[in-house]
Amino acid sequence: MDFQRRLAIQTLAGLGVAIGTPLSHALALAGTPEIFGLQSRTANVLDFGAKGDGTTDDTSSVQAAIDFAAMIFFPPGKYRVSAVKVDAGKYLFGAYKKSMLTAVGTGDMMTLGGGDVRVRDLMFTNQGGPRTSGAYIRSSGTFVHIENCYFENGYKGIVSNSTLFTISDCDFRTFASGAGVCIQINGGFNVYLDRIRSDHPANAMPFAGINIVSTGDTTITNSNLIHCGTDLLVNPGARQVVASLDASNTFFDTAVEGIALAPEGKGAIVRGHFVNCWTSSHQRSGTRINAGTGLIDGLTFIDHQANLNGGDGMGVAGVNSRNVYVLGGEMAGNRGAGIVIEEKVSKFYLHDLLAGAVHGLEGNDGGIRIKSGCTDYELVDCVCQSNRTYQVIDESKTGIVRGNVGITTRNRGASVIEFGETSVDVHHGLAATPSPGDISITPTVSFGANPLYLDTTSISATTFVVRCAAPAAGRLHFVWQASCLGA
Repeated sequence: MDFQRRLAIQTLAGLGVAIGTPLSHALALAGTPEIFGLQSRTANVLDFGAKGDGTTDDTSSVQAAIDFAAMIFFPPGKYRVSAVKVDAGKYLFGAYKKSMLTAVGTGDMMTLGGGDVRVRDLMFTNQGGPRTSGAYIRSSGTFVHIENCYFENGYKGIVSNSTLFTISDCDFRTFASGAGVCIQINGGFNVYLDRIRSDHPANAMPFAGINIVSTGDTTITNSNLIHCGTDLLVNPGARQVVASLDASNTFFDTAVEGIALAPEGKGAIVRGHFVNCWTSSHQRSGTRINAGTGLIDGLTFIDHQANLNGGDGMGVAGVNSRNVYVLGGEMAGNRGAGIVIEEKVSKFYLHDLLAGAVHGLEGNDGGIRIKSGCTDYELVDCVCQSNRTYQVIDESKTGIVRGNVGITTRNRGASVIEFGETSVDVHHGLAATPSPGDISITPTVSFGANPLYLDTTSISATTFVVRCAAPAAGRLHFVWQASCLGA
């Protein structure tokens, strides 16, 4: 027995409470509001009939303790619980992973319906593997705090539409493959997610780590999300808005994709701010921004890292995606481009980026590409170098482009049509599509009756094709030179 608890019992004895009375009942009998940090009406769930043996259904005992007291303590044990309701002014706590609440049934385990509720130092789990339905915690109250809890084998971990809602120092492990969601925010304001740690088997990733459907004023900070379908998915639907989303100092790592900002239907995302975040080592893109038929207005990425992804480091798409700022940061080692701006995107600003080889990482397949039809944009003071197929391509040619390293308006090289072949693709590496008159081909050996020629229909923003009339009888070497007006 710890000193504080022993001293409290001795003090209660002095108030006329019999020795041996359960402490939770003794506090109530004494009528004292707080003794050495123990509030009145503190309940130990064992005193209300809970067994904590991993076999008995303790739901009714746990509910009785919650209804009786302001503070509810779960000593070390395995408590099987189906569904309990937690009203205002409650504080549930335990001994962290030693105090296990094991799901019974398929519904929500714990519903937080009132304000000023705190849940901490508890473990939520399910026997026999991940659940297929239900949430461990569903919250709709105000001033709700969930701290230092451990969630495993879940379907939904925490689902909330609370206002003034905090989750901090919580771990999420082994959620339902392809379907699970660790934290889902369906509404409310002033949501704070701090020191969230999420990791799952690489061959059984849940649907999402954090899924935000509707909210205002949400902060994500100092967190690490790994091995999810999407580490952070923001997908408001029709008439739903996600506003003022702020993320900082957070790793979104080693998933199918890192961050997806993708409204569904007429949903909207406005005012997003990402500082010093990492979206790397994903199967697909690091960060995907696509308004679709909805709206994205006002995203800022500062010192963003998007490296080693199977697709692009960052992609921006949709005519309703606007006011996207990418300021500083690095994109390297991606199998796609560092950044791709799709057709007809307007009002985007790329400043002081490094898209290419850096810090021991190789370049991307391409550096920065701006596709046709884009308007009102800036590409300023960026460094694009050592990318494989191109450094910078600006197909729109309407924005402000200055001070960049890697924008090429003239290039040359050598290539070869191999024995038995009739053509070869040449990557010209120019900032824009050259015209046929700006490409020259010079053989380095005599080809006799099998001359080389430029296929003028093949010229694109990245390549052109050189052909010969018949299969090459040997290796046909040539040098080429190409230029464009550039950006």
